[in-house]
Amino acid sequence: MADAGGQYRFTISGIDTFGNQKIPSQQIIDMLGVTEGTHFEPGTLRMRRMRENVEALGNFSHVHVALVLYPDGKAYLTVDVIEKGSERQLIFRPPPTGVVDLPGEVLALYDEYLRLWGRRVRNQTAAPMPGTGTSDCGHRFSRDSELRSLEEQFIELVPKHQDALIDALAGARSPKKRRVAAAMLGWSSEPESTVCALTNALSDLDVVVRSNAGLSLVYTSRIAIETGAFEIPLQPILDMFHLPFTTDRQKAALVLAELAKSKNYRPTILQEAGRQLMQMLALKQPSNRDAAHEVLRQMSGLDYTADQAGAWQEWYQQATRGIVTPLPEEGGNQTET
Repeated sequence: MADAGGQYRFTISGIDTFGNQKIPSQQIIDMLGVTEGTHFEPGTLRMRRMRENVEALGNFSHVHVALVLYPDGKAYLTVDVIEKGSERQLIFRPPPTGVVDLPGEVLALYDEYLRLWGRRVRNQTAAPMPGTGTSDCGHRFSRDSELRSLEEQFIELVPKHQDALIDALAGARSPKKRRVAAAMLGWSSEPESTVCALTNALSDLDVVVRSNAGLSLVYTSRIAIETGAFEIPLQPILDMFHLPFTTDRQKAALVLAELAKSKNYRPTILQEAGRQLMQMLALKQPSNRDAAHEVLRQMSGLDYTADQAGAWQEWYQQATRGIVTPLPEEGGNQTET
């Protein structure tokens, strides 16, 4: 909602920290200079100052502050940190250096889509990310009729330019072209041919490229599981899942939720992602919490709500000890014994 001065204001409804083991969460949150329940005007300068305030504690080798806005006027802050002494190497693919052309109609259509979606979010009438509405033929269309109209044009346009989009995602020096390609390939009529380019893009140095590729892989993974016609390599998704950025965790978890519908993927997901999924379930920020909840539901066959943390913790402890299996048959509901 915009105030009388034309500034868009949201209410901070939750503040989380992630990755801190030794430093108390409240000590980190106190450095942000904002509290839950207060109005917040998004801005790059303000976000940078919050990050610098946390860095001033001197305990971290990595700090990232993420803000997620929702159409109901709520906003959530998440502070990702890596504490000194527990550093891990963040591995990204080398930045592409090629000059790759994308058709003007592709760039223009996607620019129009982003502008419209941005207006909807600022006016608090759109979902927090594109393509989260009803599902038709494996695709997730926006509920907004104008956004959906543009998404339907994606389906018509992408097959004509798929080779160019794949080339751009793999080799374009321009981050914008890689961002467009990563997003548009999620509307391919031949999803199996996009798997290599999309999974490689999950390690792109540009966070928006990674995010768009992750969203596209949600659709691609859904088709892979439903048809059994091709496989999705799990390791690139797990690598993205463990990056210290809120958006990477969420997008990777959305893909894992699709793959967890197949018993073939569940043991590795439980082993490699289970602990972090349980940590995400405790967050206030809905996009991370809800994505983790869906992965757990698909792995377990259980229908506990996201708020039933104790029940999930009991299941997780039993599953990791082999007392209950994380491998129900597809479409079945597990009952505990």
